[in-house]
Amino acid sequence: MSATNLQRGIMRLINQLLAPGICLACGSELYDANSLCPDCSAQLKRVPNPCQSCGQPNPVSGQVCPACLLNPPRWQKMIAPLQYRGPGRDYLLQLKFNEALYLSKTLCLQCLDSFRDSSPRPEILIPVPLHRA
Repeated sequence: MSATNLQRGIMRLINQLLAPGICLACGSELYDANSLCPDCSAQLKRVPNPCQSCGQPNPVSGQVCPACLLNPPRWQKMIAPLQYRGPGRDYLLQLKFNEALYLSKTLCLQCLDSFRDSSPRPEILIPVPLHRA
């Protein structure tokens, strides 16, 4: 991790401790316990009609997508909490490659929401390393 990223991370952590009512994305003032303001939170898009197998957007709600019907994956079900574009992609890449641990709570809450909405609920979670292998 570069000194600049380390300094930025330390400053964000200090900022969160001293002024916890700041949006993690845009820096605007917050008036509740959320870590993102309503505008930034609205930019995090969930996967519409996720495939019951791969988790990707599906033309048919609650079903397995055509790609998985033709070539079933080796796993039973994958849950994608957010679309991998826009702020969701940006936050994940910041967390994964720039050690932006201040985003972990926000992304974790998005995952928990997806797990709650999933039926059946996951029996096992497989973590993905936060470093390049």
